[in-house]
Amino acid sequence: MRRTPAGPPAPQPPDLALPTGPSDPRAPSGLTPATPRDVTPGDLLEDVELAGDGPVDLSGCRVLGSRLALAGQEEAVLRAARLSEVVLTAPDVAVLRAPYGQWRDVVVQGGRLGTAEAYDVEWTRVALRGVRIRYLNLRSARVTDLVLEDCVVDELDLGGAELTRVALPGTRVGRLEATGVRLDAFDLRGCTLGVIVGARDLAGAVVDAIQVVELAPLLAAALGLSVVE
Repeated sequence: MRRTPAGPPAPQPPDLALPTGPSDPRAPSGLTPATPRDVTPGDLLEDVELAGDGPVDLSGCRVLGSRLALAGQEEAVLRAARLSEVVLTAPDVAVLRAPYGQWRDVVVQGGRLGTAEAYDVEWTRVALRGVRIRYLNLRSARVTDLVLEDCVVDELDLGGAELTRVALPGTRVGRLEATGVRLDAFDLRGCTLGVIVGARDLAGAVVDAIQVVELAPLLAAALGLSVVE
């Protein structure tokens, strides 16, 4: 009996270890109140609840076990900040500048961001839930265990990023830039996609049967296929 050589194994859905944050975002406890005026770039912030008016500059700060309420901000700067077990509750920020940062066990809960600059970051166990984002820049990021759940992202830029165990359940992405992305367990099931740039580099991503039909025109265009009836 002639045997057909086995092909490559089918990609398996990612086993995400999702972050929960330091506590339930709706019920903070045991945190010391602070305002942006109390913070100097490079500070160590531990077990604080940061809220209030005024410019937010956490550049180079180390933030541990805390809650950040960044509402009504034209700009918030978290450049090269290191966040661990932190919850950002309902941020309302026109421009979030957070490149070169290290985030571990971080939850962004609700709210809206205009431009979120998070290029060249290292994110581990990060969750964005119910967030509205106009432009999320994760170019050249190194990301492990990321979930975007029930979010709306007008433009998601993953150019050159290294992504391990990422899922986007219930999320709508208007434009996905995937050129040069490197994937390991990238789960697109439950995600609605508009335009894809660099679709070839999504090889290995996990999709469902419905998405295969929906994505067919985009994939055909990426492969240079002519579809005729």
